[in-house]
Amino acid sequence: MSSSQGVGSEAGEPGGAARDGASTGKRGRPLVAVAALAVIAGSAAFVWSQVDWTPSVEDRPPPARAARPPRPPGSMDVSPQSQIDVRSLLTIRKPEAGGRATAFLGKPDGPKDATGVYVSQQKLLDRELVRQAVLLAAREERGLATRDELLDGEAPPAGGPHPAEISSNFNERQTRVLARELDGKRPAGLIEPSLARKLGDGPDADDYPLRLAAILEGMTRAEFPALLDRIGGKGGPNRAVAEGAAPEGVEARLATLGLVDHFEAVRALHRSLREEGESPERLGALARAYAQLAALTAHHWSAVHRTFQARAMLYAERLAARAPDSAFALRCRAFVRTLVGVHFAAAKDLEAAAALDARAEKPAAAPGWVDVIDAALKYDSARLAAAKPPHDRLAAFLDMASVEQPPGTRLAVQSAEAVLRLDPDCGRAFDLISDGGELGDRHRSTEAAPAAFRHFFREKLAALSGLPAAVKAALGQDADDPALTAALDEAGRPDVDAGEPPWGALAQLAREARFVQVQRRLVFMSRTWGVPVDDYWDEVRPLVDGHRYRPYLGALTKDPAEARAFAEFAKTFEIGDLEPTEHDMLRLISGDGKKDPKSYWAVAEGHASRTARDLSLVIAEVPVKQTPPAEVLLRVSPRNPYAKAILIRQDWDRSQARLDEWVKSDGDQPAFQRALGFQYLDLKRFAEAREWLVRFVQRSPDRQAYEKLAACYEGEGDRKRWLATLDAYLENTEDAGLGHAQVRVRIAKYFLSQGQPERAKPYADEAAQTWAGWAMLCASEVDERLGDLDSAEAWVRNVAERYPANWEYWYRFCQRTGKGDLETSRRLARAAVRGSGLATPYGQAYFHWIEGEPDDAARVLERMRETKPDPSVESLLMLVYDQTGAAEKRDALLRKLVGDLKDQAPKSSAICSLLLGSTAAGAGPLDLEAVEAVLAETPPENRLPMRFLVARFLLNHGRAEDARRYLEACLGPDHANDWGRAAAAAWLRGLSPAAKPPGPDAKPAPSRT
Repeated sequence: MSSSQGVGSEAGEPGGAARDGASTGKRGRPLVAVAALAVIAGSAAFVWSQVDWTPSVEDRPPPARAARPPRPPGSMDVSPQSQIDVRSLLTIRKPEAGGRATAFLGKPDGPKDATGVYVSQQKLLDRELVRQAVLLAAREERGLATRDELLDGEAPPAGGPHPAEISSNFNERQTRVLARELDGKRPAGLIEPSLARKLGDGPDADDYPLRLAAILEGMTRAEFPALLDRIGGKGGPNRAVAEGAAPEGVEARLATLGLVDHFEAVRALHRSLREEGESPERLGALARAYAQLAALTAHHWSAVHRTFQARAMLYAERLAARAPDSAFALRCRAFVRTLVGVHFAAAKDLEAAAALDARAEKPAAAPGWVDVIDAALKYDSARLAAAKPPHDRLAAFLDMASVEQPPGTRLAVQSAEAVLRLDPDCGRAFDLISDGGELGDRHRSTEAAPAAFRHFFREKLAALSGLPAAVKAALGQDADDPALTAALDEAGRPDVDAGEPPWGALAQLAREARFVQVQRRLVFMSRTWGVPVDDYWDEVRPLVDGHRYRPYLGALTKDPAEARAFAEFAKTFEIGDLEPTEHDMLRLISGDGKKDPKSYWAVAEGHASRTARDLSLVIAEVPVKQTPPAEVLLRVSPRNPYAKAILIRQDWDRSQARLDEWVKSDGDQPAFQRALGFQYLDLKRFAEAREWLVRFVQRSPDRQAYEKLAACYEGEGDRKRWLATLDAYLENTEDAGLGHAQVRVRIAKYFLSQGQPERAKPYADEAAQTWAGWAMLCASEVDERLGDLDSAEAWVRNVAERYPANWEYWYRFCQRTGKGDLETSRRLARAAVRGSGLATPYGQAYFHWIEGEPDDAARVLERMRETKPDPSVESLLMLVYDQTGAAEKRDALLRKLVGDLKDQAPKSSAICSLLLGSTAAGAGPLDLEAVEAVLAETPPENRLPMRFLVARFLLNHGRAEDARRYLEACLGPDHANDWGRAAAAAWLRGLSPAAKPPGPDAKPAPSRT
């Protein structure tokens, strides 16, 4: 019989921190949230990182396809309604008086179910390269204004002279782009393609996005302009000029990390291209601006950053096509490829540019940012840290991106803090801290991020010289955030704004930024901090109303009405733009068990590209022996330490041949040091593990790494150095949450296990000052073991009152010790048991049983048995039936237990057989000599639940003195079930109400037969 049989199972210790409005630091001092615009500072221990979850290959939707006859080599499938095509509507609207014609591109529309989307194999970047190439041709080759519904929410107008459909397909059988004009005479059909072009082979190759960008850029100067001419978009190209500086102020804006700065820089550059001509300087600046804008918005729950990536790549290719032998063009393209994450190609461009310079008589000086991207490609943190203005912000940002994986390290949090010290208008830095920091980090960052965004968004908008009157008015009236974004939408209407991107695109970016900020705060409050979110949700709901994922945010509040709305949303939500960043929503959608999370994750993973960031997001738990994502990452980003770290952890055997080389090249990389230290510890090669872990904690003082380092000494039997290592963590690192408390509780529990509660006390008391429930429970246990029951009750009462779901700890304490305010704890317990939803079934059953309500206990246990008919439930139910006189039900359960446990727990089966034999007609009382003989042959750790079973059975049959000895044996702290301890103590007091209960370390009296 397992340790839970006959004594139930625990609900688990309470988690989270205090509910008194602030997390607490040393000695209970509050960690007050930083002012809205202050830079987050400080460091702390490692926080529990969120576990990425990725389906194995066999769990992915099968790529089933309808059988088709083979096509001749080189032919192309141009069937009009391929179910795996992704389509966008293209419409030309004629100009208003004095204006320009506008090309409208509708949002992409493709397969609607998870299998169809996965089979389509359309990576979002590839899809956007097609769509943005069409718009680039419209802008730069035909002089049209352009609108993209994905970017600004502006749908193509109904009607129009000759609307067309652009469709793309990236399938292993073929790649293609098709354009068909809609047939107005036959609404259900399309005329034959006016454009059909294969888009290269190998859509899963590492270099495919690069080849695709080059192909499509060529089409922007040939096929796409011809298509536009056919559907009413005739015009002329921009003027090409040999040189021409970017508009004044653009480079200064690109030196920042703010959305408004980049939005204005892009608008100014587009305006300059149209009015002053395309120069290498302007094209290069535009490509860089879009690349930075994509990187700054990559954490948004939107595919818009893919739009920016695609535009950056296409403009870089346009520059390279104009000047194929230009070192400047190659370096601009290298910049784009670095930020997009195709590092191997960026490095080749830099090498090619250097070679051109070497052959030139008087090469032009390389731009200052070249050294920054070269350092980023080589993961050279020292060079990035040494960067000077105006490139220091970019360098800090790229350094942060380089240590973002593995998630949750102090190094990553500290790098984000370094970015914010230089530029507190960087939303992605706030997001990294909000996702991977400790409790204190998350508390401060989720408060500061929206405040910083609101301040800088408004301040920088107000400073723009060309700000529309409606937006100026909204700012002047201090309009709320929804009103301000509505004013931007109004200012960006196609009939009033011909700029690119339109003002409505900035409104969309603001909405996406606020959505992420609200999501992070809700997750922090409801899960990490464990406090009610109702007031916060009422405050921020207007900011996210209308967002396509609004029902998901509502579900985080746990409001029943919101939960129902989310359930409806989950039936029909759009999955065509899913990305790995949205994994939490996919988990929640699948929480009811009716939807498969793995199929949705496969869609999100399939939409990711072979870029450094995308591969890193999906890499962690895909078994290397099934798929090689870490090897792909190593090809795409050859100096990437995280790829090597994953290979070390997941494919140690095959990593051996390269390990010496990696140690030489990556021995100073924290991700590599961490992985090697963890791996050697797993292999019990403790000395080698210590070497690498010591090096890692010097760079990233993580709690987990210190604990692993301590485990090295523990593995060698050196508890003194184990304790010294954990003490060093407490002394040498700043606490940003609950990391210090967790380590203190770990040390305290060790001393308790050694029977040294006096040594545990200082650690437990310090940890309890955080008011985390699990820390206060540890302090209560220490004080109880020391005999200070008043202090022990004070801690456990705090837990019950601050965390109502953990009412049982106080009630059990009072019943177990016979001390404390039993009546108040009983009232709290009864409220939880009767209707509040805070009681587990085991808690309900034991409460009724202890309170002398066995019939109620039986009803709860019967419901539990219907759900999960295991021996732990059935043994308790058997005892309750025995107590209430339900002899037939008791004996039926005993016979079942004897048979069920015969093979898996023969000693438990033997005890049940003895109980059953004593209930037979004419049988004598339970033979305790036989019971003791069975117990003597049972491992000590398995005896307690059997003694509990025997004790209650004896009590039911009036053998009080015999029952007493077995009940006393159930009181010690080594009992696996606190409900069993509490019940035994309560029943023991019932035998002698005036007697003092045995102490917490009491040993059972010798058994007598």
